[in-house]
Amino acid sequence: KALKAQMNPHFIHNALNSIQSLIINNKGKEASHYVSKFAKLLRQVLENADSNLISLDKELYSLQLYIDLEKLRMNMDIDYNEQVDENIIASQIKIPPLILQPFVENALWHGLSNKEGEKKVTVSIKETAGWIVCEITDNGTGRKKAGETSKPFPEGSFSKAVNITTQRLADFNQSPGTEPVSFID
Repeated sequence: KALKAQMNPHFIHNALNSIQSLIINNKGKEASHYVSKFAKLLRQVLENADSNLISLDKELYSLQLYIDLEKLRMNMDIDYNEQVDENIIASQIKIPPLILQPFVENALWHGLSNKEGEKKVTVSIKETAGWIVCEITDNGTGRKKAGETSKPFPEGSFSKAVNITTQRLADFNQSPGTEPVSFID
């Protein structure tokens, strides 16, 4: 619960900073639209705050809202796609809340924000050998180049979010020796 609680303020902090920035820059219409999206996302986060597990469809809905907010905040056109295997019933799969968001945030801020041209993020969910595998793919600059040229996260280091999420997944999986997160460049 303590690890999950650390993620929620991180998530909310980013959105509030974005709204503030839009207001300061006299973008009232964008700020109003952003507040509406943020309210929906905040409702989802608060509804899920007391839950150790939520349905995959709720997680994907929250992720879509988050991406919509980041598209506005970063003034970036992002082609976002979800691919859920047809044998997976997203409303019946239970996962920890806000488990995918830190990785999508990393893709947006580090991989895509410095990239010219088309920007894509795909979240694919499949079942493999009794595991639900969530794969997040982007066509960004790559982790090595992003590390050389990346902007810092608005609130600090990504590694903390990765470590927290990895620990949350390890606790959830209850499968010692199985690495819950891997990166492929």
